[in-house]
Amino acid sequence: MLGWKKQMINFKHLVREINAGETVNNIYIQFRQIQGYKGQEDKILQLNTFGRWINITIPDILTILDTLFQNEDKVYPISIGKKGRWFLFDLIYQLAHGHSVDELMLKYGDKHDS
Repeated sequence: MLGWKKQMINFKHLVREINAGETVNNIYIQFRQIQGYKGQEDKILQLNTFGRWINITIPDILTILDTLFQNEDKVYPISIGKKGRWFLFDLIYQLAHGHSVDELMLKYGDKHDS
C-alpha cells in the first residue's frame, strides 16, 4: 500500500488543468489521456480521484499489478490447477503484442480455466 509520502509526491504531478484530454468512464473509475511533455506523441494517463486529476506513474502501475498478481495467486492457485498470476500476465502479454482490451475481454472475460 502506498504511504502518504508517495501520495503527496503524486500530487506534484497535478501541473495540468482539465484540458482536451479524452475522458473514459466505467462505473467507478474515470480516467483520461492528456498531452505529455516529451513530444506530440507523448500521452499522460490521469485518474480522477476526489475531483482532482492525478498522473498515473509507472511505479503506480507496478504497485497495482503486484497487488493483482498476489490476489490472483490466492484466489486462483496454481496448486489446484488454476493459472494464478499467469492468467493476468498472459493478458498483459497479448496486450503488449497488439491485441486490444476489447478483443481480449471478448475472448477471455474473467475466465480462469486451466
